[in-house]
Amino acid sequence: MRELVRLTGVFVGVVVLAAGCSSSASTDRAGTYEGAGQQLGNGTIRTYVAVDSDGHPTEIGVRLTKAALDGLPAVDPAPDQPLTIDLPLPSQAAGTDFDHVTVNWNAQGHAPTNLFGVPHFDFHFYMTDMAAQHAIDPTVVGYSEAASNVPAPQYVPQDYLMVPDSAFPMMGVHWVDGTVPLDPSQFHFTQILLNGSWDGKYTFIEPMVTRAYLLSNPSLTQDLKQPQAFQKTGYFPTRYSVQHDADFYTVALTGMAHHDAA
Repeated sequence: MRELVRLTGVFVGVVVLAAGCSSSASTDRAGTYEGAGQQLGNGTIRTYVAVDSDGHPTEIGVRLTKAALDGLPAVDPAPDQPLTIDLPLPSQAAGTDFDHVTVNWNAQGHAPTNLFGVPHFDFHFYMTDMAAQHAIDPTVVGYSEAASNVPAPQYVPQDYLMVPDSAFPMMGVHWVDGTVPLDPSQFHFTQILLNGSWDGKYTFIEPMVTRAYLLSNPSLTQDLKQPQAFQKTGYFPTRYSVQHDADFYTVALTGMAHHDAA
């Protein structure tokens, strides 16, 4: 939720882990496909998409190796500028509403610090391409007008409210679930789900997850609040999860359901 510093080095190439593959032709297209990884801490981070036997996406997410939580910077690269990594989604995610994931490591948290002032990750799942995301620039004419041009109410998930003065470069405007008591006396930040918009479009879903919560080996799945209508045709998640196994931490949007633009 702040101005960013980009991390550009690609660590390894695309890895495909497809289920049911054999030398003979098969109509079963179920599998999990991984994007190119990048170095994070002492480990790696990469996107993935799971598809069903018909090739339809069922889940998209980000996988961090266990070592990725060690060796992270203890301070941001510059004041109010977190370490940032752009991760394209695999091509098999093309049928979803989503294009890529931008991950921010906030070594010292960010404002408001009485709520979010602890080390954590922001995982922005963007429904716009990288060029459009990176073009959100306060020095460009029309920035304020684009920030104030909010989506029509039917395109915003139920109960979400725009956060005042929350437009940030290369991100957009942030929205928060109005039913969550964001009062330091009632709210203890481990994970939370935000949404975002820009210039009349609903543009991202943003899980924010603390490093401490990931180290607790979570097993979280919760329903996602839905908009009444969608601005484009595709697959949109109905659930959100933060999970772990022996090798990875996973932050994912799951239960993909198809919808038509309205």
